[in-house]
Formats: sequence, structure tokens, C-alpha cells
Amino acid sequence: MSQDRWTGLQGSREAILATLRRDWGPGFDENLALATRVVGEVGGRPLIDMLEQSGLGDDPRLIKVFAQAGRRMFRTGDPATGTERQAIGAADEATEARRAIMRLCCLD
Repeated sequence: MSQDRWTGLQGSREAILATLRRDWGPGFDENLALATRVVGEVGGRPLIDMLEQSGLGDDPRLIKVFAQAGRRMFRTGDPATGTERQAIGAADEATEARRAIMRLCCLD
């Protein structure tokens, strides 16, 4: 990869992270960790590779979807709003999150 392209990618990622920091405020670190965890646990290496190769992994909308799925799968509250919700079964949450991710990635 050329230095110019690498620099451009780094600048784009920094802009994406700045957007997410602005949108999530103090919940940024937790939301990003949840999104990362969902990608790793639900899709594993195949999903990570697809997101990297397609560039979708740099789409803030998709990162937000993964964070929301993480809240549903692993938590009962929303760090961005401080709201709580009634948890449903973990298996139901995981299945629902996988379906949403597959629909977004056009894999099903």
C-alpha cells in the first residue's frame, strides 16, 4: 500500500472515530468495545475479513449497529442514554443480533 493511501486511510479512520466520539460522548469507549466484541464473537475472522476488505468496517452507521447489538447481547442498558431495558433471554438476543448483522451485510 502506498504511503499516500495509508495516510488517507488513517485520516478517514480518525474522522470516523471523531464522529463516533461526538455522537456517543462519554459512552464512546464502552460502545466501541461492545461493537468490537460483537464482530469477534458473532462473525469471527470471516466477518472481520469481510468488513476490512469491503470497507464496511469503517462505516459509522454499521459500527453503531454492532454497538447496539452488543448492548442487546451483553448488557441491559444503553451507555449513551443511561436508560435501562428489560433483558430477554441471552440466546434470543444473540439470534436477533446475528440476523440483524447478516441482513445489514447482505449475507443471508
